[in-house]
Amino acid sequence: SSGINAEYGEGNLGWEEYHWANVLCDGIQDCENGADEVGCQDRFYCTPDGNLTEWVTEEKLCNNVKDCSNGRDECETCDLGELASSKFLINSTFVFFITTCLGLLILILNITEGWKCFKKEVSQNIGKVDRIFRLQIFFFDGLMGMYLLSIVVASIVLQFIGDYCTLERKWRGSAICSALGALFSFSCHGSLLTVAALSVTRFITCRGIGVSIQKRTVVIVSCCAFVLSLAHAILPVLPVSQIQDIFRTDIFFKDVNLTPLFRSNPIDISLLIKTIYQAKVKGEDGGSAG
Repeated sequence: SSGINAEYGEGNLGWEEYHWANVLCDGIQDCENGADEVGCQDRFYCTPDGNLTEWVTEEKLCNNVKDCSNGRDECETCDLGELASSKFLINSTFVFFITTCLGLLILILNITEGWKCFKKEVSQNIGKVDRIFRLQIFFFDGLMGMYLLSIVVASIVLQFIGDYCTLERKWRGSAICSALGALFSFSCHGSLLTVAALSVTRFITCRGIGVSIQKRTVVIVSCCAFVLSLAHAILPVLPVSQIQDIFRTDIFFKDVNLTPLFRSNPIDISLLIKTIYQAKVKGEDGGSAG
């Protein structure tokens, strides 16, 4: 029977490691230097200079699903359009400049105008009610400026750490990314709820419906909107699978085809389920061979 020889160590030490040929390309590294798993056909090695037992078939390359634990199958060999590439977005000087300017502008304007609004003397009740809502809008919009600047800082740090394409999965699963997502959600929903409440208040006042809106009522409504926005931002990132499943899959993807705007479900559910399942499995065992 034929076999395979693998030189042991970094040089010729005068003795060899021997294995039968049937162990070649079986997905198990038998030779200590991995010689039995090198050069196999229809294989893409996730870490060519390291773990040779983690690989995927070539048909899984560039299919928008990161099968390798480090995501390398969707990084080095894929020719994606620039705007479709997260690597382009994080390395783009133009996007970096625009995001930085917008973040600074939003934060500075909301702080200065919010302070002016706070210091301004208001005598009438409707003016006081209106000021409460405007201060909330300044607060939530200021948080959006903080979010944009935080994204800029994160992109700089990630560029220094390494290739973002291979770091993307780890970054998206990090506590910092989850916190930034919660900040974004809190800012958006808080601002929207406040604008909606302000619009209703002004409608009632302008139409002269005869309902006197008290400052205390506005404070209670504002507190409820604050708590609701905060809960909507925090609940999806809690480490509770039942809650995560509701926010991440069921609400957004279940029965989408029933929406009158779509004749058929525009989302590839099978690919979505496969992606979620693979992410869950790889999160549990730290990645496995393809």
